[in-house]
Amino acid sequence: MSAFLTDQEAASSSSIPQAITQPQPSPSSTDASLREILDQLRTLTLNQPNPNSEAPVVENPAREVEVLDGLPPLQKVKLPFPPRYDGTREVAVINAWIDSIKDYFLLTQIQDGYQVRVAAQLLTGSARKWYVQWKDHRQLQMMHRINGSVRMHQGEISFKPHTEPTWEVFRVALKHMFTPPHHIRQCYDKLASMSQTGSVAQYTDAFIDLMLELPASVKEAQAEFFISRYISGLKYSIQKEVRLREQKDIETVQGQAIQVEEPLRRAQDSFPMSLKGRAQNIYSTGKP
Repeated sequence: MSAFLTDQEAASSSSIPQAITQPQPSPSSTDASLREILDQLRTLTLNQPNPNSEAPVVENPAREVEVLDGLPPLQKVKLPFPPRYDGTREVAVINAWIDSIKDYFLLTQIQDGYQVRVAAQLLTGSARKWYVQWKDHRQLQMMHRINGSVRMHQGEISFKPHTEPTWEVFRVALKHMFTPPHHIRQCYDKLASMSQTGSVAQYTDAFIDLMLELPASVKEAQAEFFISRYISGLKYSIQKEVRLREQKDIETVQGQAIQVEEPLRRAQDSFPMSLKGRAQNIYSTGKP
């Protein structure tokens, strides 16, 4: 065969479409290109933030935090500072302030060593003066302890760094200072004289207010007394029904009293106007 093409053969070969004459990519090169594209997509996916992942804890003055102790994580929550305490000698005010501080510590994850210092920044008036005195007195006690808080070393006095007071020590000291004297006895006296004059809900709210002013240890040790006292203060018609039921704890008894009252009230409202006074008397005293 001649190595040279004739003019007719050259013309026919030039009319062949270009796409046919170009070499086709091999299967191996195609697979390599696909693998490269997939790798790039996988890298982009991994770099994208996961909307289902927990948000990291952000430590800044806005106090954007996530909830602890296995609770559902919240997206950045801005928490206000707790209220200030000025030394008001009312147990309800003291307890409310302490509860708000405890919740704030939990949600902001403030370390134990800084909790008292943070709480101290929220003290004003006589409470602030007390804290300064309490802190100075505690430091002096630490210095004079026999366990070597103050020691001699090469002729010079050096001090071991004193430990920071815990939140629990601070809380107990503050309550001891600002709780009115004989407060527990006064609460018992008020509970003994308390009785239902309006609805069960109103009576229950007043009873709970007094209970909140008592230490948890007292409420636990005298649980049966408080149940008995609560029932004795109810109106007779409700009291009679509640005594027939199981008295598991004070919360259960309070719920039972509210349930018993509802049908009695509906029955009383259905009385004619001429008999409503008599119905009210039966409802309150159990006597016609």
